[in-house]
Amino acid sequence: MNAPAVLIRRDTSHRFAPSAVRDGIAMMSGRGAQTALGFCFWVLAARWFPADVVGLTAAALAAIMLCTQLANLGVGAALISWLPRHRSDPSALLDTCITVAAVSAAFTSLAFLLVGSTWLDDVRRILGRPAFGVAFVVMAVLGTSNIVLDQISMAIGKGSHVLTRNVVFGLATVVCLPGIAFIAGPRSSRTPLELFSPVVVAGGAAVGIGLWQLAASVHGYRFRPALHRRFTTGLVRSGVGHQLVTLTERVPGLVLPVMVTEILTPADNAVWYIVWMMAWGAAIVPLSIGMGLFAEIANDPLSVRRAVRSAAGTSLAIGGALAALLAIAAPMLLGLLGPEYRTSGVVPLRILVLGFLPLTVAQLYAAVCRSRHRTAEAARMGAVSCVLTITSAAVVAQSHGLVGIAWACVLAPSVTACITIARVHVLLGARPRERRT
Repeated sequence: MNAPAVLIRRDTSHRFAPSAVRDGIAMMSGRGAQTALGFCFWVLAARWFPADVVGLTAAALAAIMLCTQLANLGVGAALISWLPRHRSDPSALLDTCITVAAVSAAFTSLAFLLVGSTWLDDVRRILGRPAFGVAFVVMAVLGTSNIVLDQISMAIGKGSHVLTRNVVFGLATVVCLPGIAFIAGPRSSRTPLELFSPVVVAGGAAVGIGLWQLAASVHGYRFRPALHRRFTTGLVRSGVGHQLVTLTERVPGLVLPVMVTEILTPADNAVWYIVWMMAWGAAIVPLSIGMGLFAEIANDPLSVRRAVRSAAGTSLAIGGALAALLAIAAPMLLGLLGPEYRTSGVVPLRILVLGFLPLTVAQLYAAVCRSRHRTAEAARMGAVSCVLTITSAAVVAQSHGLVGIAWACVLAPSVTACITIARVHVLLGARPRERRT
């Protein structure tokens, strides 16, 4: 009989409990590196592939990210709360968490293929092809697994693992693309599947490294696909609230590329997707710090006030610096992709980077709500922001184009941010609700 896995830390240079700032910065660095390398990927894609191919592939990737957010069921966030009580033998919990996410991703992506191939005219051009459909499902499973692995890394105080995986993912996409473009032949004949394939390869590499990192961090652990009954239902039930909070944060950014493709044109979405991805460079700061804050409070509830102050200062300082840098460098960065990207994308990018301010407030609020077991409240507030963003963007898209959509993405969340600032102060003084396990 094998000895049980035990959660240990290989390094002793810092305290064992997760730290909002330390792990948040590591996670932010990883996602920032992936975003930077992703920009390089899209620069090459814009030069080597037709604009409509870039736009359609971007829409498909946005759809995959939407599927991954729907599919993870909040089990990764639930695991952050559960893991402190199962440190002596976390194997079954970890296996169940990863397996639930992967199975859910397969079903979710298949459902999206059916809906997209039926109702979305432009997206149907690629989703209706069997080879692309298979790649779509595979990437959804890999992407969802990687999200859960990120959350597990935060739960065990290994935010540096996120950095490694994201760098590998970004490098793999950039390294593979030139070879794919060469094999594909003339620029005019290249297809979305060929542009999409490096992303699938990179996703597989990132998940493989993530499982190896987890085995190295948890002594005696090796991932085995399994659904242990004592954890499956509980993780999903606990994860629903966390999932709703996360969805309200992410859905607008993932729906909008599909909406831009349908309301405007695939070429417009080629610009929008790259601008949105660049603005994500500032957005990942509050998102990463917020996840680190939740992990720290879950391990040490008494640290909440100090942790919130530290997280807020770090997020505003780093996020503000990145937003300013992106706004200043916007013409140069977009000019690398071509004159049409610079002409259409500079103003929307400069508007979108302002979104890190309301997002910082939203992430602090969400982390405190999660720690106080008030995810329903956070989900309701997030839903209001989500509906306002998508609705206002749809209303102004036809008349004001990408600039109007960008303003909708900043102003709508700012409305709810004004309310949540006051709620954070109230919740810090409230006693946590009892948690059922």
